[in-house]
Amino acid sequence: MSAKLAISEQVTFYVRRLPPEPRKRVRKALRELQKLKGDIRLLNDKLDGYSRLRVGEYRVIFWMIRECIYCEFIERRAIVYEVFEKTLLDD
Repeated sequence: MSAKLAISEQVTFYVRRLPPEPRKRVRKALRELQKLKGDIRLLNDKLDGYSRLRVGEYRVIFWMIRECIYCEFIERRAIVYEVFEKTLLDD
């Protein structure tokens, strides 16, 4: 099974700014995510309904509906959840 991947502007711009090696790893991980492969975990509490994809020191936060995966946010592991939570509260 292969899902359709929708990528937010934040993810697109962030990945473009990464150094070459991490950028390659993230892009490869996103292609694998379309096949629902990778280090994927469901999130809970305030981020219930979202999942995360681990790519080394980076985390991609996404959600799924039917056969579509919406990649919302990417950041370093140390700050990704608090920054994403803040963006949700600001909306």
